Amino acid sequence: MKVRFLITGAAAFALLLTAMSGSASAQWGRGRDNDRDLRNLRESAAALRENSREFARRLDRELDRSRYDGTRAEDRLNSMARELAQAAGELQGSLFFTNSDRVDRNMRRVFATAKDLENALARARVHRGISGDWMRIRRDLNALDRSYTAYLRDRDRNGRRDVRNVGWGRNY
Repeated sequence: MKVRFLITGAAAFALLLTAMSGSASAQWGRGRDNDRDLRNLRESAAALRENSREFARRLDRELDRSRYDGTRAEDRLNSMARELAQAAGELQGSLFFTNSDRVDRNMRRVFATAKDLENALARARVHRGISGDWMRIRRDLNALDRSYTAYLRDRDRNGRRDVRNVGWGRNY
């Protein structure tokens, strides 16, 4: 009787350890996915920051050589491009903190500023080279959107956050 109790207890203990190790490894895997998603998000934000700064410089140079030189339209476009570069820099800085509201706010600002600038560029019909540079910014925005969505889905597995409300090309 004592041996049967000891064997049953040992088997139950082994089963419990197996179940606990499986749960722990699943949680560990989620943590690594979240770290990877955060790293991708930071890299996307850094690329957007650099490319938006370069875009602002190039836009200023091209507008100075165009019919928009000295106009309010030139000033407005240059201001919007600098605002996008500034918003991208603030977003990159906010990704090193754990305040998700600050990251969300900066992410929304980047996407809204980019959408406004894209609309203004379409109305202005700027030089073809600027359009090519803007396509690079669009690729960065798309990559940022994908990595941010993956980061949110991995971070908020219980569905508290609606990831559809933040993103490039979505309604605000």
